[in-house]
Amino acid sequence: MERSATVGRSLLVKIAKTLVFLLLTLFAPGLWAQDSAAYVSRLTAQPGPQSVVLTWKDAEGFKGAHYEVWRLDKEIMKDNLSQAKLLATVAAGVEAYEDNTVLVPSFYLVLLKDASGARKSYFIPFRNKTTTAVKPGGVTSAPARIQVGPVTYANPQVVVSFQAVPPDRKLLVFRRASAIADLAGLKDATMLGTTSGAQAPYRDTPPPGLEFYYAVVDAQAWADGRADVFQPVNATATPVGFPLVALPPAVADESLDSKLRPDLPSTRALPLPQLQVGTEPDSGAPLVSSAYQPVAARDLPPDADAALRRWSKASVAGGATLPAPVRLPEERAASEDGAGRYLVQIQAAYIDPKDWKGALAALETFLRLPLDDKTEARGRFYLGEVWANLQNYRQAFVEFLAARDSYPAETNPFLEALFSLLETSPN
Repeated sequence: MERSATVGRSLLVKIAKTLVFLLLTLFAPGLWAQDSAAYVSRLTAQPGPQSVVLTWKDAEGFKGAHYEVWRLDKEIMKDNLSQAKLLATVAAGVEAYEDNTVLVPSFYLVLLKDASGARKSYFIPFRNKTTTAVKPGGVTSAPARIQVGPVTYANPQVVVSFQAVPPDRKLLVFRRASAIADLAGLKDATMLGTTSGAQAPYRDTPPPGLEFYYAVVDAQAWADGRADVFQPVNATATPVGFPLVALPPAVADESLDSKLRPDLPSTRALPLPQLQVGTEPDSGAPLVSSAYQPVAARDLPPDADAALRRWSKASVAGGATLPAPVRLPEERAASEDGAGRYLVQIQAAYIDPKDWKGALAALETFLRLPLDDKTEARGRFYLGEVWANLQNYRQAFVEFLAARDSYPAETNPFLEALFSLLETSPN
C-alpha cells in the first residue's frame, strides 16, 4: 500500500509540471526568448583616483538597444528610481561608462531600452545594479617638481626660466612686488596666467620702473589647497625688472642687465587725454563766461601795511639761502620695494652728486607712474629740491606746496626760503 501511494504522488507531480509547461507555452510563447534576459549582466563599479569606471555585458538578442546609467547615494530600487540621476545613455557595444562627477559614495544601475524606446525596469543585484557604495579613491598625485631658474631679458620682456617634472602638468605663474618666501606670500601675489613644463620659459612684460619676484606652481595642487604646493625653489630669489631711466653703472642694481638700459625710453604716454578746460568737452564750443566780478583793490589799513612790510623785510634778510638737500625718512631707511626703491636709486645716482638735470629727467619720468599719495608726495618733494637748485623758484614753490601736507616739517624751511628768493629774483 505504501509503495502504491508513493508512486501515485510522483505521478501527480509529473502531471502538474507538465500542465504548467503547457500553459506557459500556450499563453506566453515569447517570454523566455525576450524579457527573461532584458538586462545587462556582470555590472562592476571600479573606483579610480578621480572617477568611477562602470563595465558590464550587454543583453543578448536586443538589436538597436541603448543602456541608461543611473546613480544614487543609496541602493537603487524600483520605488526610488525617481530620486536617482540619469548620468548617460550609451549605445549597445560600448559596455562601459566613466563617471567623473561623483563626489560621495554612490550606487549604480544600468537599464536596457529596446529599439522602440521602451525601458526594461529590472533591478537585479550583481547583474545590472550594484549593492555596495563606491566613490573615487581620492589618490591625489604629488605636485609637479618645479625648479625656477635665472631670469634673462629680451626687451621689453623678462624671461623666467624653469623646469617641471612631469612636463605636461598645468602650471600657474605668479608675480609679486616683494619676495615670495612662503605660501602666504603666494596667496598675496598676482596670477599672470597658465603654462606647462613643455612651454618653458615664461615671458612677462612688467611695467618699467618696478621690480618683481616670480613663482611657478602646480595648478591642480593650488586648486586642491595643498600645503606642499609651494617650495622655495618655486620662486625667484632676487627681484627683476626694467629701470625707468638709465642709471650710472656705479649705482646700477646687479639684478638688472645694464646693456639694455641705454635703449629704454625715458618717457611714457599720459594715461588720459589732456582736456581743454575753456571749451565744452562734447561740442568744443567756448564756455560761457562767469558772472563773477572781482572786488576792487583797496589799500590796507596803515597798521596792517606797516606790519606786512616789516615781515617782508625780515623774510628777505633771513631766508635768502636754500636749505641743504634733505633725504626723507623713507629713503634713509632704503628698505622699500617697487617705486620707493627707485627713489633711493635716484637719490644716490643724481641728487647726492648734485646732478640736477639728471635728477630732473628721472623724477619727471618717475612721477608718470601710478603712485599712491604718500609716494607721489616724496617725488614732488625731491622735484622741488631739484627745481630750487636749478633756480626755477616758482616751479620749486609749486612742488613743495604739493608735498607740504605729507611732509610739513621738511617743506616749511624750503617754502620760507623760496618766498624770500621770489621777492628778490625774477625767476
